[in-house]
Formats: sequence, C-alpha cells, structure tokens
Amino acid sequence: MSIFARKPRREKSERVNEAIADLQREPVKRLNINLPRSVHKSLKQLALENNETLHDLINRLIHKELKRASKAQSD
Repeated sequence: MSIFARKPRREKSERVNEAIADLQREPVKRLNINLPRSVHKSLKQLALENNETLHDLINRLIHKELKRASKAQSD
C-alpha cells in the first residue's frame, strides 16, 4: 500500500470529452496591468469574500463591464 493517494483513473470517454472541450475553447490572451497596492489588496479581499480566485473575480468584473458597455451602446 502506497502512502500517496492515487487519483481515480478517468474513463476514456471522459478524457475524450475534455480534449474536445479544450479544442473548442476560445484562444486566450494574457493581460498584465499595474495597479496601486491598495487596489490590489481590495480586489484580493473582495475575491476572498466571494470565495473565488482573483483571476475569476477580475474575469467576471471585466465581462460584466463589457456587457454593460455593449448594452449602453445599443440603447
């Protein structure tokens, strides 16, 4: 018996579905920004309060703002 826990082996169909999903995802570009420390700290705190990663929080906020701006332009 090993002291290291093994991950359960995934079924072939599950691996195929994951590979297909990876191919269908939109390509991503990296965005680096410089923020004041206080803003960075506030964002980290907000992410912690919402039980999400900083990456997910920023992504959600950007998408929300883009949706709002798009709606404002169409009005």
